Amino acid sequence: MLVAVANTAAEEIKQFNWQNHILFVAQDIDAVTAKMCYIQLSLLGCAGYVKIGDTMANPITANEALYEMTKEDSCYWYTPMYFNDVWNWRRMFHMFDKTMQKNITITNNDERKDHLTSRKLARYR
Repeated sequence: MLVAVANTAAEEIKQFNWQNHILFVAQDIDAVTAKMCYIQLSLLGCAGYVKIGDTMANPITANEALYEMTKEDSCYWYTPMYFNDVWNWRRMFHMFDKTMQKNITITNNDERKDHLTSRKLARYR
């Protein structure tokens, strides 16, 4: 299915480089099948990754692959195109965005706590 999408994208999308706009993600419980998928995606020049694992018991999550790159015993296979400059920048911006959202949430919670504390103190004065 992913090979068909890659071939269709290569034939149909002429106005921009589809390899910089489509991220392919796959998962299979069988290691041989997952590695065959990885080889096909790599040869087609697709950016993406393949996870070896049970889809029902341990499905891929949105942020999981970003942090699995650093682990030695990772069951992820990343295609060479995934490390292209375009995708590196996207991952960096995604991580920055996640960090900023956490900081905003923490700041909002702290402000809310300060506001509630000042209201409680004003009530007892």
